[in-house]
Amino acid sequence: MKPLVSFRAHKSAIRSLFLLLALILTAQVTPAHAIDSTVRIAIAYDLGGLGDGGVNDAAAVGLKAARAKYGLSPLALREVVTVGTEADRIERLSFLAKAGYNLIIAVGNSWSSSLAKVAEDFPESQFAIIGGSEIGMLNVSVMTYSHKEESYLAGVLAASSSTRKKIGFVADATDSNFDSDLTAFTAGAKFGNPAVKINSAAISASATAQIRTLVNSGVDVVFSRRNSSSDVYSSILTLSKTKKIKLIGITPDQYFLNSTAAKKVLLGTVVEDYGLAVNQLITATLNNLTITELVDADIGIYGHLYTLKNRGFTMVLNQATANANSKISSAKSLLVQGKVKL
Repeated sequence: MKPLVSFRAHKSAIRSLFLLLALILTAQVTPAHAIDSTVRIAIAYDLGGLGDGGVNDAAAVGLKAARAKYGLSPLALREVVTVGTEADRIERLSFLAKAGYNLIIAVGNSWSSSLAKVAEDFPESQFAIIGGSEIGMLNVSVMTYSHKEESYLAGVLAASSSTRKKIGFVADATDSNFDSDLTAFTAGAKFGNPAVKINSAAISASATAQIRTLVNSGVDVVFSRRNSSSDVYSSILTLSKTKKIKLIGITPDQYFLNSTAAKKVLLGTVVEDYGLAVNQLITATLNNLTITELVDADIGIYGHLYTLKNRGFTMVLNQATANANSKISSAKSLLVQGKVKL
Protein backbone atom coordinates (compact mmCIF):
# COMPACT_ATOMS: atom_id res chain seq x y z
CA MET A 1 0.00 0.00 0.00
CA LYS A 2 1.65 3.22 -1.20
CA PRO A 3 1.09 6.45 0.71
CA LEU A 4 -0.82 9.21 -1.06
CA VAL A 5 1.63 12.04 -0.59
CA SER A 6 2.49 15.05 -2.72
CA PHE A 7 5.99 15.72 -3.97
CA ARG A 8 6.06 18.85 -1.81
CA ALA A 9 5.10 16.82 1.29
CA HIS A 10 7.80 14.29 0.50
CA LYS A 11 10.45 16.99 0.15
CA SER A 12 9.35 18.45 3.48
CA ALA A 13 9.62 15.03 5.13
CA ILE A 14 13.12 14.50 3.76
CA ARG A 15 14.21 17.95 4.99
CA SER A 16 12.87 17.08 8.45
CA LEU A 17 14.86 13.86 8.45
CA PHE A 18 18.09 15.56 7.41
CA LEU A 19 17.64 18.12 10.19
CA LEU A 20 17.01 15.38 12.74
CA LEU A 21 20.02 13.33 11.65
CA ALA A 22 22.20 16.44 11.80
CA LEU A 23 21.07 16.99 15.38
CA ILE A 24 21.82 13.41 16.33
CA LEU A 25 25.14 13.02 14.53
CA THR A 26 26.56 16.27 15.87
CA ALA A 27 25.08 15.72 19.34
CA GLN A 28 23.74 19.30 19.18
CA VAL A 29 20.20 18.42 20.20
CA THR A 30 17.84 21.29 20.99
CA PRO A 31 18.38 22.41 24.63
CA ALA A 32 15.98 21.03 27.22
CA HIS A 33 14.29 24.40 27.78
CA ALA A 34 13.30 24.52 24.07
CA ILE A 35 11.66 21.08 24.10
CA ASP A 36 7.91 21.17 23.51
CA SER A 37 6.53 20.38 26.98
CA THR A 38 3.06 19.65 25.63
CA VAL A 39 4.21 16.64 23.62
CA ARG A 40 2.94 13.24 24.79
CA ILE A 41 4.47 9.97 23.60
CA ALA A 42 3.25 6.41 24.16
CA ILE A 43 5.20 3.19 23.79
CA ALA A 44 3.37 -0.12 23.31
CA TYR A 45 5.41 -3.10 24.46
CA ASP A 46 4.98 -6.59 23.07
CA LEU A 47 3.69 -9.59 25.02
CA GLY A 48 5.52 -10.04 28.32
CA GLY A 49 6.35 -6.39 28.87
CA LEU A 50 9.45 -5.33 30.75
CA GLY A 51 11.63 -8.13 32.04
CA ASP A 52 11.23 -10.24 28.90
CA GLY A 53 14.96 -10.16 28.15
CA GLY A 54 14.05 -9.38 24.53
CA VAL A 55 12.60 -6.58 22.42
CA ASN A 56 10.80 -4.86 25.30
CA ASP A 57 13.84 -4.59 27.52
CA ALA A 58 15.97 -3.51 24.55
CA ALA A 59 13.54 -0.70 23.68
CA ALA A 60 13.27 0.38 27.31
CA VAL A 61 16.98 1.22 27.35
CA GLY A 62 16.34 4.06 24.91
CA LEU A 63 13.22 5.16 26.73
CA LYS A 64 15.06 5.34 30.05
CA ALA A 65 17.85 7.40 28.52
CA ALA A 66 15.41 9.84 26.90
CA ARG A 67 13.37 10.16 30.08
CA ALA A 68 16.47 11.06 32.07
CA LYS A 69 17.84 13.42 29.42
CA TYR A 70 14.64 15.41 28.94
CA GLY A 71 13.10 15.02 32.40
CA LEU A 72 9.95 13.40 31.01
CA SER A 73 7.12 12.61 33.41
CA PRO A 74 4.92 9.48 33.26
CA LEU A 75 2.21 11.68 31.75
CA ALA A 76 4.51 12.76 28.92
CA LEU A 77 5.81 9.26 28.27
CA ARG A 78 3.22 6.52 28.72
CA GLU A 79 3.93 2.76 28.65
CA VAL A 80 1.38 0.04 27.82
CA VAL A 81 1.65 -3.73 27.31
CA THR A 82 -0.41 -6.00 25.07
CA VAL A 83 -1.82 -9.35 26.18
CA GLY A 84 -0.89 -10.65 22.75
CA THR A 85 -4.18 -10.96 20.85
CA GLU A 86 -4.80 -8.99 17.66
CA ALA A 87 -7.97 -7.51 19.15
CA ASP A 88 -6.07 -6.25 22.19
CA ARG A 89 -3.32 -4.73 20.04
CA ILE A 90 -5.87 -2.86 17.92
CA GLU A 91 -7.79 -1.69 20.98
CA ARG A 92 -4.70 -0.33 22.72
CA LEU A 93 -3.36 1.49 19.67
CA SER A 94 -6.79 2.95 18.90
CA PHE A 95 -7.20 4.18 22.48
CA LEU A 96 -3.83 5.94 22.35
CA ALA A 97 -4.66 7.53 18.99
CA LYS A 98 -8.03 8.77 20.27
CA ALA A 99 -6.29 10.14 23.38
CA GLY A 100 -4.22 12.40 21.13
CA TYR A 101 -0.69 11.14 21.72
CA ASN A 102 1.76 12.88 19.39
CA LEU A 103 3.63 9.66 18.70
CA ILE A 104 2.73 6.04 19.38
CA ILE A 105 5.67 3.61 19.24
CA ALA A 106 5.01 -0.12 18.80
CA VAL A 107 7.83 -2.46 19.80
CA GLY A 108 8.43 -5.56 17.69
CA ASN A 109 7.26 -7.08 14.42
CA SER A 110 4.21 -8.69 16.07
CA TRP A 111 2.50 -5.28 16.00
CA SER A 112 2.73 -4.97 12.20
CA SER A 113 -0.75 -6.01 11.09
CA SER A 114 -2.63 -4.25 13.91
CA LEU A 115 -0.59 -1.07 13.49
CA ALA A 116 -1.26 -0.99 9.74
CA LYS A 117 -5.01 -1.12 10.40
CA VAL A 118 -5.04 1.50 13.15
CA ALA A 119 -2.74 3.85 11.22
CA GLU A 120 -5.20 3.75 8.33
CA ASP A 121 -8.13 4.47 10.69
CA PHE A 122 -6.27 7.42 12.26
CA PRO A 123 -4.41 9.17 9.40
CA GLU A 124 -3.79 12.31 11.48
CA SER A 125 -1.93 10.37 14.20
CA GLN A 126 1.77 9.58 13.96
CA PHE A 127 2.97 6.05 14.65
CA ALA A 128 6.27 4.19 14.62
CA ILE A 129 7.23 0.53 14.74
CA ILE A 130 10.61 -0.87 15.70
CA GLY A 131 11.64 -4.11 14.04
CA GLY A 132 8.55 -4.27 11.82
CA SER A 133 8.31 -3.75 8.09
CA GLU A 134 6.12 -3.30 5.02
CA ILE A 135 3.74 -0.68 6.40
CA GLY A 136 3.60 1.78 3.53
CA MET A 137 2.06 4.89 5.11
CA LEU A 138 3.54 8.32 5.66
CA ASN A 139 2.12 8.44 9.20
CA VAL A 140 4.10 5.32 10.19
CA SER A 141 7.85 5.55 10.79
CA VAL A 142 9.22 2.07 10.14
CA MET A 143 12.45 1.73 12.10
CA THR A 144 13.97 -1.34 10.51
CA TYR A 145 17.34 -3.03 10.28
CA SER A 146 19.37 -4.03 7.24
CA HIS A 147 18.62 -7.74 6.87
CA LYS A 148 21.01 -7.93 3.96
CA GLU A 149 23.98 -6.57 5.89
CA GLU A 150 23.17 -8.73 8.90
CA SER A 151 22.86 -11.86 6.76
CA TYR A 152 26.03 -11.00 4.85
CA LEU A 153 28.09 -10.77 8.04
CA ALA A 154 26.51 -13.97 9.37
CA GLY A 155 27.58 -15.69 6.15
CA VAL A 156 31.14 -14.43 6.57
CA LEU A 157 31.27 -15.69 10.15
CA ALA A 158 29.69 -19.06 9.33
CA ALA A 159 31.95 -19.80 6.36
CA SER A 160 35.18 -18.68 8.03
CA SER A 161 34.34 -20.77 11.12
CA SER A 162 33.16 -23.99 9.48
CA THR A 163 35.59 -26.90 9.59
CA ARG A 164 33.47 -29.05 7.26
CA LYS A 165 32.96 -26.24 4.75
CA LYS A 166 29.21 -26.75 4.89
CA ILE A 167 26.88 -24.21 6.50
CA GLY A 168 23.14 -23.63 6.83
CA PHE A 169 20.64 -20.76 6.60
CA VAL A 170 17.15 -21.06 8.11
CA ALA A 171 14.20 -18.68 8.39
CA ASP A 172 10.42 -18.79 8.51
CA ALA A 173 8.79 -19.88 5.25
CA THR A 174 6.48 -16.86 5.52
CA ASP A 175 9.38 -14.40 5.76
CA SER A 176 9.12 -12.10 2.74
CA ASN A 177 12.86 -11.43 2.96
CA PHE A 178 13.83 -15.10 2.78
CA ASP A 179 15.28 -15.04 -0.75
CA SER A 180 17.13 -11.72 -0.42
CA ASP A 181 18.51 -12.71 2.99
CA LEU A 182 19.72 -16.05 1.62
CA THR A 183 21.38 -14.29 -1.31
CA ALA A 184 23.19 -11.90 1.06
CA PHE A 185 24.15 -14.78 3.36
CA THR A 186 25.57 -16.68 0.38
CA ALA A 187 27.59 -13.64 -0.75
CA GLY A 188 29.05 -13.29 2.73
CA ALA A 189 29.82 -17.00 2.88
CA LYS A 190 31.77 -16.84 -0.36
CA PHE A 191 33.78 -13.92 1.05
CA GLY A 192 34.48 -15.95 4.20
CA ASN A 193 35.47 -19.09 2.32
CA PRO A 194 34.89 -19.52 -1.45
CA ALA A 195 34.90 -23.31 -1.07
CA VAL A 196 31.99 -23.43 1.36
CA LYS A 197 28.65 -25.05 0.48
CA ILE A 198 25.33 -23.58 1.64
CA ASN A 199 22.16 -25.47 2.56
CA SER A 200 18.96 -23.64 3.43
CA ALA A 201 15.63 -24.49 5.05
CA ALA A 202 12.34 -22.59 5.09
CA ILE A 203 10.58 -23.49 8.35
CA SER A 204 6.79 -23.73 8.21
CA ALA A 205 6.04 -25.84 11.30
CA SER A 206 8.51 -27.32 13.78
CA ALA A 207 12.17 -26.85 12.91
CA THR A 208 13.35 -30.02 14.65
CA ALA A 209 13.35 -32.38 11.66
CA GLN A 210 14.86 -29.86 9.25
CA ILE A 211 17.67 -28.91 11.62
CA ARG A 212 18.46 -32.59 12.16
CA THR A 213 18.59 -33.09 8.39
CA LEU A 214 20.98 -30.16 7.97
CA VAL A 215 23.29 -31.42 10.71
CA ASN A 216 23.23 -35.00 9.44
CA SER A 217 24.20 -33.73 5.97
CA GLY A 218 27.40 -32.29 7.42
CA VAL A 219 26.41 -28.70 8.23
CA ASP A 220 28.36 -27.51 11.27
CA VAL A 221 27.26 -23.84 11.47
CA VAL A 222 23.66 -22.59 11.17
CA PHE A 223 22.47 -18.99 10.89
CA SER A 224 18.87 -18.63 12.04
CA ARG A 225 16.56 -15.73 11.17
CA ARG A 226 13.62 -17.63 12.68
CA ASN A 227 12.36 -15.34 15.44
CA SER A 228 8.90 -16.82 15.95
CA SER A 229 10.13 -19.82 17.93
CA SER A 230 13.12 -21.09 19.90
CA ASP A 231 12.96 -24.52 18.22
CA VAL A 232 16.02 -23.94 16.01
CA TYR A 233 18.09 -23.09 19.07
CA SER A 234 16.72 -25.96 21.20
CA SER A 235 17.28 -28.46 18.37
CA ILE A 236 20.89 -27.37 17.93
CA LEU A 237 21.46 -27.44 21.69
CA THR A 238 20.21 -31.04 21.78
CA LEU A 239 22.20 -32.15 18.74
CA SER A 240 25.37 -30.52 20.06
CA LYS A 241 25.59 -33.27 22.68
CA THR A 242 26.64 -35.71 19.95
CA LYS A 243 27.44 -33.49 16.94
CA LYS A 244 29.78 -30.57 16.34
CA ILE A 245 27.33 -27.78 15.54
CA LYS A 246 27.28 -24.02 16.18
CA LEU A 247 24.60 -21.35 15.90
CA ILE A 248 24.50 -17.70 14.79
CA GLY A 249 21.39 -15.79 15.84
CA ILE A 250 19.76 -12.37 16.24
CA THR A 251 18.87 -10.46 19.38
CA PRO A 252 16.78 -8.98 20.90
CA ASP A 253 14.17 -10.99 18.93
CA GLN A 254 15.81 -14.31 19.83
CA TYR A 255 15.85 -13.47 23.53
CA PHE A 256 16.57 -17.10 24.45
CA LEU A 257 20.12 -16.66 23.16
CA ASN A 258 20.89 -14.63 26.29
CA SER A 259 20.77 -17.77 28.46
CA THR A 260 23.86 -19.39 29.96
CA ALA A 261 23.15 -22.63 28.08
CA ALA A 262 23.20 -20.79 24.74
CA LYS A 263 26.87 -19.87 25.16
CA LYS A 264 27.78 -23.52 24.56
CA VAL A 265 26.58 -23.43 20.95
CA LEU A 266 26.54 -19.72 20.12
CA LEU A 267 29.19 -18.67 17.60
CA GLY A 268 28.02 -15.10 17.18
CA THR A 269 25.03 -12.80 17.46
CA VAL A 270 23.63 -9.95 15.40
CA VAL A 271 22.49 -7.37 17.97
CA GLU A 272 19.89 -4.83 16.78
CA ASP A 273 19.82 -1.61 18.81
CA TYR A 274 16.15 -1.02 19.65
CA GLY A 275 17.15 1.50 22.29
CA LEU A 276 18.76 3.74 19.70
CA ALA A 277 15.57 3.75 17.62
CA VAL A 278 13.39 4.66 20.63
CA ASN A 279 15.75 7.44 21.69
CA GLN A 280 15.86 8.95 18.21
CA LEU A 281 12.07 8.78 17.82
CA ILE A 282 11.50 10.54 21.14
CA THR A 283 14.11 13.19 20.37
CA ALA A 284 12.50 13.89 17.00
CA THR A 285 8.99 14.18 18.42
CA LEU A 286 10.05 16.51 21.23
CA ASN A 287 11.53 18.74 18.53
CA ASN A 288 8.30 18.59 16.51
CA LEU A 289 9.93 16.45 13.81
CA THR A 290 9.10 13.07 12.29
CA ILE A 291 11.50 10.45 10.94
CA THR A 292 10.30 9.86 7.40
CA GLU A 293 13.25 8.79 5.31
CA LEU A 294 12.22 6.82 2.21
CA VAL A 295 13.26 3.28 3.18
CA ASP A 296 11.69 1.34 0.31
CA ALA A 297 10.49 3.25 -2.75
CA ASP A 298 8.82 0.20 -4.33
CA ILE A 299 6.21 -0.16 -1.60
CA GLY A 300 6.40 3.32 -0.10
CA ILE A 301 7.92 2.60 3.31
CA TYR A 302 9.05 5.61 5.37
CA GLY A 303 11.14 5.66 8.52
CA HIS A 304 14.80 4.78 8.96
CA LEU A 305 17.05 1.90 7.93
CA TYR A 306 19.64 0.96 10.54
CA THR A 307 22.92 -0.29 9.14
CA LEU A 308 26.39 -1.17 10.32
CA LYS A 309 27.59 2.29 9.29
CA ASN A 310 25.02 4.20 11.37
CA ARG A 311 25.55 1.75 14.26
CA GLY A 312 22.02 0.41 14.19
CA PHE A 313 23.30 -3.10 14.78
CA THR A 314 26.52 -4.84 15.74
CA MET A 315 27.97 -8.32 15.35
CA VAL A 316 29.08 -9.84 18.65
CA LEU A 317 31.46 -12.80 18.33
CA ASN A 318 31.69 -15.77 20.65
CA GLN A 319 34.21 -18.61 20.26
CA ALA A 320 35.40 -17.10 16.97
CA THR A 321 38.80 -18.14 15.59
CA ALA A 322 41.53 -15.69 14.61
CA ASN A 323 40.68 -16.33 10.95
CA ALA A 324 36.99 -15.61 11.54
CA ASN A 325 37.78 -12.43 13.46
CA SER A 326 40.00 -11.23 10.62
CA LYS A 327 37.37 -12.00 7.95
CA ILE A 328 34.62 -10.26 9.92
CA SER A 329 36.80 -7.20 10.46
CA SER A 330 37.51 -6.96 6.73
CA ALA A 331 33.85 -7.48 5.81
CA LYS A 332 32.72 -4.77 8.22
CA SER A 333 35.21 -2.31 6.78
CA LEU A 334 34.04 -3.01 3.22
CA LEU A 335 30.37 -2.62 4.21
CA VAL A 336 30.98 0.70 5.94
CA GLN A 337 32.93 1.96 2.92
CA GLY A 338 30.07 0.95 0.63
CA LYS A 339 32.22 -1.48 -1.32
CA VAL A 340 29.83 -4.41 -0.88
CA LYS A 341 26.75 -4.30 -3.11
CA LEU A 342 23.83 -6.26 -1.67
